[in-house]
Amino acid sequence: MKKEMSECVGLWLAEGDSKTKSEVTFTNNCFELIIHFHKVAGSLFDGPDFRPRIYSFSKDKRNLQRLPNIPYKDYFDKRARKPYYIYRFASVKLLKEWKKLVNVILSEEKYYVDILRGFFAGEGNIKNGTQGNRMIRIAQNHPVKFIDTILTKLNVKYRYSSKERTYLIWGRESWDKLNEINVVGLHPEKIKSFNKVYQEFKEYHYSKGHLKKEIFKLTTKAHTSLMLSHLMERSQARVYDVLAELKEEGYIEKFNVRSKVYWINKDQNSIVISSVKQKYLNKMDSCIVTSEFAKEMGVCWKSAFRRLSELKKLELINFKNGKWLKILNEKRVIVVN
Repeated sequence: MKKEMSECVGLWLAEGDSKTKSEVTFTNNCFELIIHFHKVAGSLFDGPDFRPRIYSFSKDKRNLQRLPNIPYKDYFDKRARKPYYIYRFASVKLLKEWKKLVNVILSEEKYYVDILRGFFAGEGNIKNGTQGNRMIRIAQNHPVKFIDTILTKLNVKYRYSSKERTYLIWGRESWDKLNEINVVGLHPEKIKSFNKVYQEFKEYHYSKGHLKKEIFKLTTKAHTSLMLSHLMERSQARVYDVLAELKEEGYIEKFNVRSKVYWINKDQNSIVISSVKQKYLNKMDSCIVTSEFAKEMGVCWKSAFRRLSELKKLELINFKNGKWLKILNEKRVIVVN
């Protein structure tokens, strides 16, 4: 039950009354959350002191939901757009036990994700503005230390807006992280809102320098710009611009292989060649003049000379006194098809 308890701690911190000295209360208009809170509370405090009640508030007292065997009272509230409920159990003893549990769970980093899921169910919302302005928000009148701590630990991009009195979370990477922990998992309507906006992302919007850093990491192996664009989920043109910049700065180099261009990190000390050029290298023990290579490879003299010249340019062979010879090269040869 630790996961569920931590979620309910988050719910209570978001929508509960932490100032009262004699009762535990939780308020929400999502009855699924009321049920969730009741199940956890019942598992913790199943005894004579645990006497929960539910109070409903609505415009017309219609379509109200109930918990079996739980006393309730219904009230009118003209401002209520939809019914909302207050779940409470009065007991000084149980309140002390509950607050002790809250403090224990807040002190354990392993419960952060579950606390945030509960807190978001209470105070979170999704904003899908114009021009791709997608925000995950957590309403609060002032910054909250444990929310700052949790979001920082999750490496989520956020800031607190005093004007809007809310936490603002943005960026595809942050959405990915919160999707991974299922931050909206407790609230059915928020699940729909989150998924609708999340599915609209067409590509990652990385922070400045992030794309360059990640592409540099990937070029420890030979890749084409198209291969990298698929891996990074960015356009081939954008990836090519980054590759050209890295090459200009001397960090990577490119190799033309047939009709493709392969890019690789200079630290790899490698040369990228085609399987055809590899065959020419393998023939160096038996062939020394261009005509012999042409005959062995089944091509014309000009074609053989062109391939051999390309290998010479890569400093894998040399041409001297009319003969082709292998030369010592400490670079690793990578063959691509």
